[in-house]
Amino acid sequence: PHTVHVNPLPTTNFSWNSPVCQGKLVCFIDQSSVPQGYLARWQWHWGDGSNDTSIVIPGSPSVCHRFLGNSTAYNVTLTVWTNDSCSTFLEKVVNIVPAPIANFQFSTVTCAGQTVHFTDISQTNGGGALTTWSWNFGDPPSGNSNFSFSQNPTHSYANPGAYLVTMIVGNANGCDSTAKDSVHILALPIANFHADTACLGLPTQFTDLSNANAGVNGTIVSYSWNFGDGSPIVTLTDPTHVYTQAGVFSVTLTIVNSNGCIKSITKPVLVNPLPIAAFSYTAPNCVGHQVCYTDMSTTPSGYLGTIHIWHWTWDDGTDTTITFPGTPSVCHTFTGNATNHNVTLTVTTVDGCV
Repeated sequence: PHTVHVNPLPTTNFSWNSPVCQGKLVCFIDQSSVPQGYLARWQWHWGDGSNDTSIVIPGSPSVCHRFLGNSTAYNVTLTVWTNDSCSTFLEKVVNIVPAPIANFQFSTVTCAGQTVHFTDISQTNGGGALTTWSWNFGDPPSGNSNFSFSQNPTHSYANPGAYLVTMIVGNANGCDSTAKDSVHILALPIANFHADTACLGLPTQFTDLSNANAGVNGTIVSYSWNFGDGSPIVTLTDPTHVYTQAGVFSVTLTIVNSNGCIKSITKPVLVNPLPIAAFSYTAPNCVGHQVCYTDMSTTPSGYLGTIHIWHWTWDDGTDTTITFPGTPSVCHTFTGNATNHNVTLTVTTVDGCV
């Protein structure tokens, strides 16, 4: 007689991580066993048209696989062999959860220092409701502001340039998808202006000195002047403005270039007070005799400027102009025999206020 030794078959089994998300690696854990001897070989058949994966001891039989195609279920088969060449196999259905289709859009106007609005337009793709959003705006210098977990966040870029924005969207089943897009941040216009010396009650000329900073064909498309005295906003390029009070006013010019980028500049404009013209003269005044006039003009309290020019008009066809440091008090003999003259003194400060 001959003794025939019959080896036991191995027990094949395996599990995998959950959820199984479309397009993601799925890791399979071998749970096979044999009552005597040992397992020596494993072969995974993925059911997606890809090559089988074979492992021989001492390799690890637990492997990860990324399924090809868009199917929502795959028949995965594991075949195991013992050291005695006995084998069994087990087939299981691996169900795939569809991943969302990540996508987003952003503001059509993207300028340095201005808020860019990002809008999530991702699709669920049948994998469950969207529940998480993770944004990286590609702007590390902005610190914690470089990240957001809002569905529709905003971000402000300090400097012009191209920034790669990444959004990861996840669904209720734990699957996620990534979308990336570049945001091109445009340079701001350069706002600037000049204001002529301002005098109370007289027109002050404002001259725009701005630069569109918007490329070869870029232009400034709008101006907005706030004269700082509560008067209405003016949209002219080079306006004039009459102040009804003296003092220092913060004037703001806001411009918009053809790229839609906005920039403002604020400058203090000093509105000088008018001098106060006054004089006295000697009496009696006889025809053919000198009349002496004493300048009594002053400037308002707190004003640091001085009167620089005195202009006397005698009403007899002559006039006298005196410039500092000349003496403004003068004597005059009227020509002719008129007994009445309208004498006018006009004074001008160093700031040109009359």
